[in-house]
Amino acid sequence: MMMLCYRDRSIPKSLNFVQLFYNSLKKFANMYNVYIQLILSEINIEQLKEMMKLSVKCKRLKSICNKSINHRYIFNILRKYMDYFKDAFYSNHNFNIFLKYLKHFISMQYGCGIRLSSIYHSFKVPDDRSSIWRTYFYSLVYTLLSGLVVFYLKKYFRWCEFNTVVPTVAYFTHKSWKKLSTDFITDLIKNNIIQNKINNNSMSLIYSNETINKTYILTHSIGRLSMKPFGKDFRLVINANYHLLSLKNLINQTELNSNIQYSIQPCLSLNQRLKLNNGLFEFLRKLKIELPGIYAPSLLSTKSAFKTLLSFRSLVYSIGFRRFWIAKLDILDFFNQIIHSKLLEVFSDTLNEVSNYMYPTPNIHFLLRELEWFLKESIISIDGKLYSFIKGIPQGSCVSSDLANIYLAHLDRELHRTQTILWSPHKFLQNDVFKTTDIQLNKCSTILRYLDDYLCISTSKIELQNLIKRINTSLNSYGLLLNEEKLQTNLYDPNFPIKWLGIEIHSSLAITLPKNNSPPKFCRFSGQSLSANDCMRRLCKFRLHCPTWRFTFHKIIFNTNIRQNVFICKNTNIRKTDYLLQINANRLGNKIADIVWISLKTSPEKDRLLQPSISRRLAKVIFRCISVNIGFNRYWLYHLTVNSFIKRLLPHKGELKWLINWMQQFNHLNNKNVFFKIL
Repeated sequence: MMMLCYRDRSIPKSLNFVQLFYNSLKKFANMYNVYIQLILSEINIEQLKEMMKLSVKCKRLKSICNKSINHRYIFNILRKYMDYFKDAFYSNHNFNIFLKYLKHFISMQYGCGIRLSSIYHSFKVPDDRSSIWRTYFYSLVYTLLSGLVVFYLKKYFRWCEFNTVVPTVAYFTHKSWKKLSTDFITDLIKNNIIQNKINNNSMSLIYSNETINKTYILTHSIGRLSMKPFGKDFRLVINANYHLLSLKNLINQTELNSNIQYSIQPCLSLNQRLKLNNGLFEFLRKLKIELPGIYAPSLLSTKSAFKTLLSFRSLVYSIGFRRFWIAKLDILDFFNQIIHSKLLEVFSDTLNEVSNYMYPTPNIHFLLRELEWFLKESIISIDGKLYSFIKGIPQGSCVSSDLANIYLAHLDRELHRTQTILWSPHKFLQNDVFKTTDIQLNKCSTILRYLDDYLCISTSKIELQNLIKRINTSLNSYGLLLNEEKLQTNLYDPNFPIKWLGIEIHSSLAITLPKNNSPPKFCRFSGQSLSANDCMRRLCKFRLHCPTWRFTFHKIIFNTNIRQNVFICKNTNIRKTDYLLQINANRLGNKIADIVWISLKTSPEKDRLLQPSISRRLAKVIFRCISVNIGFNRYWLYHLTVNSFIKRLLPHKGELKWLINWMQQFNHLNNKNVFFKIL
């Protein structure tokens, strides 16, 4: 059984740490079949009690600052409390290991936890009676991290999710956090996004499901503030999976009638209600599988987005176009600006449209009622106060992204009726009429959209400006606005690359990985605090596999079915294409090096990851990643990428000597059979 210590957990205000230690001791003793009296005979329990009863009063922070507090300062405060437990670890080595994990516990990513087994395996304990020591140290570490540390963190600080280069949390004093959160909530209320839910006895807490003839009680969702990447602003995110385990607590909080007979599982979270049989979530999931055209022209993945972009590039290159004007548009505060009445209208049209094609036929009245409840009656709790939405969709629920896509797809189809060529140019350019006539195009345009990020491409400067105006007008009719601060375009500088979905797009529609000259700056205790095995597993499956990287190494394929334009240029771009491939190879090496270094540096078991055997495994993983992205027969690109990878990590060659050594050995392989044997 895997035991984790969580920082973002709720604890009672008056916590008995001695009782918490005893409870955890009994729990782990039962788990590992250890007689608890043996443990009590080995340790000085009275001394441990005295340690836990000691308290050092820490002065409250008087200064009100809008900036987050340094994590080192927080660690120094907690260190004062932890020093009282130094003797409980029986050695300085064990105590120092605990302090190292305490730093990770303070700075780790929001919602993550630390495995007790990872901490224990780093301890030095006697070989005899290992089960007794394991039970004791598990109980001690769990009591300190999940009990005492969380208690003092909540006593003196508030923290929120901070999505930076390596995800972490930002800490604030209680006073400064109250000021920030109050200002943020006030702005939401002024902008008519949320409203106070004065009546706590709202009947929306009672939910009767007619299809299964059961009655449930719904718990409110917990709203939290998440800091945006550059630390300048916040966004409201809800925990839609939150539900109370105790029906008695909910009845006391909401003063519901305790005489009502509820079902066996009376308490449901927001997501649990939406995921009930024949509910809103199940309908949207079926819709995406059976009738994906209802989301058109939305691009539902980054992979499909770049496939569409490359298809358009192949098409227009075959006609003869080589220079394009590009604009990347972003919707201002998209999720919070969706109009409820308009979304209900769009969803009603969608239901009427798909009811003729889906079997069994969806219950239109029930689904509309579910959506209306979700938009207007679902309750969120922020700092103990209840609110409901007037406008917008809560971010964090299981249906938010699908509803947003349907909303924008309906908007896009309205624009599609006036300009057929915009969303599907291949249907116009590849039809039989165009192939058999002498029609000559002097302009060609398209629009791509992934979630709320638009990419507009045109061969005409004036046409691109008109496209932006049309999109802005359509957005206004749906209650949305363009974010002028995030507008990117090459209208004023043709050499300016447009960054879309993490990839740079140039005026020739060549795509490159983003340029990053300097290594990223991050806190080595942030991130997910993974063990060596988990870090390797995550690198193999997720971090080194980005579906958009390989598109930067695709060859330009000309569509020979298109009647070429009279001004088509000769194919003199071979050297230019090779130059772009070299750029992408160098940038891919830098990108992979940054990911690997961040993963190694933020792991508490970094020393184990840098051992020769694991370094060899990691080198093979990197080798496969590079080969998959650039192709298996492009040895010259592979060598460029590896050289760039090694050069990026040279400042850390002392720590990474084994990894660099293995990469250099693999880089000198030219034999095809040996090459594939490593894979």
